[in-house]
Amino acid sequence: MASASWAAGSPPATDPLVDVVHGELTDRLGDVFAEPVDVLFHLAAAVSVECEADVDLGMRADVDTIRALLDAARAQSATGGPMPRVCSVR
Repeated sequence: MASASWAAGSPPATDPLVDVVHGELTDRLGDVFAEPVDVLFHLAAAVSVECEADVDLGMRADVDTIRALLDAARAQSATGGPMPRVCSVR
């Protein structure tokens, strides 16, 4: 699922072992976990100023999304899949 926002020829865009998923991740968990995930980088999209102005946006971007990702990772592991290493960057 490589995204067009990566420059052509950049390592993430050309590496067959990397899938890049953009968008509201709570709506895309089926896409993210369609195949077993071993490493997951969550790069929160809302910046501090946005989160300060809209606390609900900050909670959705930072708390709700990472919680949903961790729940999906646990569910993957509970069904015999790998437990992904998770890195959340804000």
